[in-house]
Amino acid sequence: MFFNECRYSCAGYNTYREACNVGTGRAKSFDDFVDVMRPSDVEKLKQYYAHYDDVDLYIGGLMELPLNDSLLGPTFICVIGDTFARLISCKYHSFTSFNLQPAFY
Repeated sequence: MFFNECRYSCAGYNTYREACNVGTGRAKSFDDFVDVMRPSDVEKLKQYYAHYDDVDLYIGGLMELPLNDSLLGPTFICVIGDTFARLISCKYHSFTSFNLQPAFY
C-alpha cells in the first residue's frame, strides 16, 4: 500500500536516500548512486531521467543491490523498517489507551 501511494505523491529516491543515510547520503550526480547500484543500472537511469533528483523512489529502490542475505537494498530496508516501527508503536498506543493488552507483547 505504501508504494502505491508513493508513486503519486512521495518524494523521490534521492530524498529517501538522504533521510536513510544510504551510501554517501544525498547524491549530487547520477554517479553518486554507484555506491549502492551497478554502474550499468546507473547508466540506464541517466537515459530515462533528466536529473538525478527526478528518480522515482520505487525505481531507485529496486535498482539497489541487496544487503547481505536480504532481497532489498538499503533504502527499502530503511523505509519498510521505519513503517513497521511506526505501525507497532501506533498499535501499542491504541491498545494501551483502552487498557487492553496487545496479543503480540
